[in-house]
Amino acid sequence: MGADGKTLAIIGSRNFDDYDFACDKINENIDISKIKLIISGGGSIGVDKLAARFANDNGLPIKIFKPDYKKYNNNPKYAPIARNKIIVEECDIIIAFYYDDSNEIKDAIEYAKSKNKEVIKIELWFFNKKNKIYCIIYHDVNIISTNCPILKYQSYNYISINIKF
Repeated sequence: MGADGKTLAIIGSRNFDDYDFACDKINENIDISKIKLIISGGGSIGVDKLAARFANDNGLPIKIFKPDYKKYNNNPKYAPIARNKIIVEECDIIIAFYYDDSNEIKDAIEYAKSKNKEVIKIELWFFNKKNKIYCIIYHDVNIISTNCPILKYQSYNYISINIKF
């Protein structure tokens, strides 16, 4: 990829680790041939680990931003939020695997929208006993697809829905 490629940030829940599903969703929504760099939070588990593996498997460099707990030692809970803001500022496109366990990811998505970044939100809903993952995919604020049977036959002209299984 040439120097004119885009920088993709891959962020998300520490509790999500389905590499095949993540690859499918990234490849369905991003033209990887136009990506020059992957950015990640560099954690050892969850989506950060998947991002590093995805970059490696696709021959793309990865730039990792870790939270600076020393800088924010008076408020260590802010360190990941500050790190996510840096990630957003450094990227052109952000793909977020969001499960409602992370206010940090929610804040990063909102911050990216405020900076007019291209945001693809993969909202993870339900992991059933057969490892089926239901999700809603948003491009900016518009739902572009879902594999959730409850939503397949409903209109996509809303921003948020609060169905829990």
